[in-house]
Amino acid sequence: MKRNACFLLALFLVMSSAYAGFTFSFGPHEPLYNPTTLDPYGFDGSRLKVFYMTDSNHMGNNIMIHDGSKQPGQEGYYRIVDYRDFNDDFRLMLNLRMALGTSVLRFGWPEWFLADFVVQGSLNTVFVLAGGTDNLGFDGSIFAGGEVRLFDMFSLKAGIRHYSGHTGDEIIGDAMDDVGHTNWGVVDYVRDNMLEFSLGYDGIEYFDIWCSFIMPQPGMWWAPYFHQPDWIHTTGGNPTYTPDRNPGEWAIRGPYGDGYGAYIIQLDANVRYPFLDKYEVYGSVEMKFHQDGMTMHTLTPTDDTDKWEMEISAALGFTFSNVTENMNLSFELGYHNGRFPLLNFFWKRIEAFSFSIKLH
Repeated sequence: MKRNACFLLALFLVMSSAYAGFTFSFGPHEPLYNPTTLDPYGFDGSRLKVFYMTDSNHMGNNIMIHDGSKQPGQEGYYRIVDYRDFNDDFRLMLNLRMALGTSVLRFGWPEWFLADFVVQGSLNTVFVLAGGTDNLGFDGSIFAGGEVRLFDMFSLKAGIRHYSGHTGDEIIGDAMDDVGHTNWGVVDYVRDNMLEFSLGYDGIEYFDIWCSFIMPQPGMWWAPYFHQPDWIHTTGGNPTYTPDRNPGEWAIRGPYGDGYGAYIIQLDANVRYPFLDKYEVYGSVEMKFHQDGMTMHTLTPTDDTDKWEMEISAALGFTFSNVTENMNLSFELGYHNGRFPLLNFFWKRIEAFSFSIKLH
């Protein structure tokens, strides 16, 4: 009897000790995985960016379409259409990203283990800062999943990620006039229900690093078709694209290798130095790798084994901490060499310098 009593008492003390630091609460909370990112589809606050493109062959005056008056594989089925006679004065653009993320359920022991369920969303758009100030398009991106914080230095994240691009209505109207008929459509960028796995480390003072891996699922909706791995069963929700594929397009494009999955890898690193309790200077670098660059963005890629397409961005910034309750204000000078910051312009690269104002 005494032995049982001692065992129960010891068990009670162990459980009480463990439970003593346990927390459980409903949101909102700041997400556990929350890197500073230069990604236009990121979730770490809202950003107003003016950027200037250095290349005279800049983005902003044409879009990619699939021409419904032609057959798949016929020359000109996928083609670039000029919608405005822009000149070199049209290199200045305005990029606006609005983003929000919150944890809705959190539990664990704050000093060594926390877990939560998080939802995040962002809207990204670009305007031409000349002429009629046209809206080139807007993108939506959402994430839902779980996060874990270990030993107050490692952050893990896993869940479902969605991307969807939309072209501006002014562009579509002008492009229709150029094409001369209405039987065509914009080549949209849609990736629904992708899997995202991420890991972050911020255990060193003034420094943090983050890595994300994004991959498709077999049954997801997908566009454009020429980026699609062989094992994806649907394209944009169109039942024409079954696992057996549209024979006309399949015969033209041909199969991709087993190693092709249209994966995306993203690396972010930040160095920051806070001072006087309310200021901070920082530097950020981001590298992004797109495996779909191997397709050359066409139905007839010249070499499916080509290297991944890489983007690089960098920035220097100054932050005013807590300008309002739990809100920081940053000013940032940046550089970008990679894709134009709209999903439906995936096929064109730019080099640009920028100035940003960010609330986060």
